[in-house]
Amino acid sequence: MAGPEKQPGILILLIAVTAIIGVIFSGYLFINHYQETSGDSVLFQLCSISDSFDCSRVNQSYYSIFMGFPIAGYGLFYYLFILISLSLYHVINHERFSLFLGGLFLITSFFSVLTILPLALISITKLKTYCLFCMIIWLCNMVLFILFAALVRRKENTHFVRALGHVFVSFFGFLKRFYMAPAHVFILVSVSTSLFAAILFGGEYLGIKRDLELARSNLEELDKLISEFYKRPVLKSSVEGLPVFHGKSNSAVTIVEYADFNCPACKKGLRTMEELTKRYPGKLAVYLKNFPLDSTCNQVAIRDKGGLPCTTALISIALREKKGYHHYVDQIMKSEQPLSFELLEEALTDVGIKPEDLGNMFKDGKAKEILNQEIKEAIALGIKSTPSFLINGRLISGLPPFYVLNRLIQVELDASLREKFR
Repeated sequence: MAGPEKQPGILILLIAVTAIIGVIFSGYLFINHYQETSGDSVLFQLCSISDSFDCSRVNQSYYSIFMGFPIAGYGLFYYLFILISLSLYHVINHERFSLFLGGLFLITSFFSVLTILPLALISITKLKTYCLFCMIIWLCNMVLFILFAALVRRKENTHFVRALGHVFVSFFGFLKRFYMAPAHVFILVSVSTSLFAAILFGGEYLGIKRDLELARSNLEELDKLISEFYKRPVLKSSVEGLPVFHGKSNSAVTIVEYADFNCPACKKGLRTMEELTKRYPGKLAVYLKNFPLDSTCNQVAIRDKGGLPCTTALISIALREKKGYHHYVDQIMKSEQPLSFELLEEALTDVGIKPEDLGNMFKDGKAKEILNQEIKEAIALGIKSTPSFLINGRLISGLPPFYVLNRLIQVELDASLREKFR
């Protein structure tokens, strides 16, 4: 491989541009992994456009972490490493070191392409949701491999297989005899280590900052929120005949969550309620009511979602008096996947119900009647979205931060604190 003065400039430029695109999108996903997002935020709207294409669902899932670090962080390091190495490639006029970098580029880009298959399979089979920005990054990985291969072929001025063999031999030969350019290797290793450490600590900083922003509350502002909560009227929502989903019946604090099985925030809300009941054992009772945002069964819903959220809700109502109720709801609400017939069938199978048995469950029309009652009740209470919560009769729309809910529970359990806000 010739020195830098003979580098084919157009390929180097294309590699740099592709790496910059990779930095932009992987950097976005890296920040998004730590960023709490909602439907109104710019970060959410950039890439979470539907149930099928939702970057946040993919990027904040269990599968987005490898060895305790976001996969997007590894991608960010990879693209920045390429840009820095290209700079060294220009600056250091050493033939063997250039061969070493050429081999390193090819090997790393080859393995980056290999990662595409398992990540794509996870999106298709596990999450059943796709990340548009992830796809752009996968495309960048493939383009980089092609460009590096073309660069090797151009530099060696021979057919690709022979050029590839020459570069790999040179690469491993350089590793074996790296004393021929120890300073260059030291520079590359030092820069790479520093870069990865910076990204690692950057991730730690973002995580700590997020946690502090959620946990740290201006007491005056928090008290203002609590005061506004207690100015709201006490509404009535009967829980008679409803099984307690989390906690213990006849507790000091009764929470009713109105949820849609196809709502990611509802899933998070139910997990939050579970955490609160563990924090305050024996003092909370959490009940679940249905408000599917599907015009098939809900007259105030805007979108027709084919009836699946309504059917899922009907089944949950039919199971309330059976042993499989909690397991059925948990299977769906704790799943990373969006609601689908496959997920519904899997949840039914786990509780010993065959899809063909559903007709018998709905024959008497009782489940449908209860669902209609819960929807009408929610509408009468002024509920228009999910999740919505009644905490001892006072309505909260949406899912507040955990520290706000925690403070509300503390006040509800302390009579002297309640007097302060009333």
